[in-house]
Amino acid sequence: MLKNKMFTTLAMTAALVFSACLILSCLPVRAADVPPQLDTPPEVLVDGFLKGLSSRVQLTPQELANVRPILIEQTRKRQNMARSRLAATPGLAGMKALRDDLHQIGRETDARLATVLPPDKLAAVKAYREERREEAKTRKRAG
Repeated sequence: MLKNKMFTTLAMTAALVFSACLILSCLPVRAADVPPQLDTPPEVLVDGFLKGLSSRVQLTPQELANVRPILIEQTRKRQNMARSRLAATPGLAGMKALRDDLHQIGRETDARLATVLPPDKLAAVKAYREERREEAKTRKRAG
């Protein structure tokens, strides 16, 4: 009788643990898991980018007036794509699909910037963007 009771208690405990794990695995991504860049307004991100870029290349007021809206629109696209991809397909599969989508948006951005910037300034923008990307990777590995 005691063995039966112990077995029943053990089985119920295992079932509860399994149920708890199952429920937790179905919960949506918490807000704390969302990268802060997705909650930052695109204008703020773009203005920070342009401020750093200004130490590398001097854009004319006209170039700046043309570049800023392109970058804001493309940043908004990237944020929306990241939100929808990560919500639809969490985990590594979602990240891989998102990477491909972000590369496509990057190519679109470069094509649009090429219509408003001379080649030397476009090259400086691309170099600065790559520098920032590498810095972000380094910070991620360190922290």
